[in-house]
Amino acid sequence: MIARAGWGVLAALGIATLLIAHALEPSPAGLGTHEALGLPPCGSRALFSLPCPGCGLTTAFSHLMRFELSAAVRANPAGVYLFVVNLILIALGALGALRGYCFKTVAASRITRLFAILTLVALFGGWMARLLWLSSGAVA
Repeated sequence: MIARAGWGVLAALGIATLLIAHALEPSPAGLGTHEALGLPPCGSRALFSLPCPGCGLTTAFSHLMRFELSAAVRANPAGVYLFVVNLILIALGALGALRGYCFKTVAASRITRLFAILTLVALFGGWMARLLWLSSGAVA
């Protein structure tokens, strides 16, 4: 019963993420949308004048909830991948709650490890793309 509740929480958190992203107005700057939630500006941008790997993710999610794919990619290319992962986690959470999957078995699976590696690659790749775009003057 506890495992089913945990899966339900996973699905609920994913849905909450989408609802929040939909409620937020994407920042025209391509990042900083999270500040509407009362969160501070990015420390990396403040200290080094460079975006961190997560800069623009909230903005990307907000654009994707409006079906604005190109704006989402400009905000943070990894945001598109993470948005899809979020949808998969919602589905997995719902199925896990209904079927009572063993969380430990799923967490230890090869597919979970693959998604973890792909997430790191997406974040790093998106970050590198943003840094290249910044150096070329393509984005703010």
